[in-house]
Amino acid sequence: MTGYAFNDESGELLVVWQTGAGDRAAVVTRVQHPVAGRRLAQTLSMPAKACWRTYHPAIAADPGEANSTAWRRAKERDAFDAALAALRRPHLP
Repeated sequence: MTGYAFNDESGELLVVWQTGAGDRAAVVTRVQHPVAGRRLAQTLSMPAKACWRTYHPAIAADPGEANSTAWRRAKERDAFDAALAALRRPHLP
C-alpha cells in the first residue's frame, strides 16, 4: 500500500511503500511549512488506505448478499470510477 510521510528536517514529502523486506521511499516534493507538509502527507494517504481496505481479503463472503461486508466493499470499488473522474475534473467554485 502506498503511504506518504513528511520529513520535518528536510521539508520533503515522501511516498512510501512497504515491501516486506524493508520499506522503500522516494521524494515527491519539498514543502515549505511543516504543518502543511504533515497535513498533505496525511491527506494523500487517506485514499490509498480506503482503496486497500476495499481489496484486502478480510472475508470470503458473497458480495451479492445485501448489506454484507463483501457487498459494501463491492459498492466502494464501484465508486472508484466516480472518484477518479472527480479528481480529473473537480467541480470547483
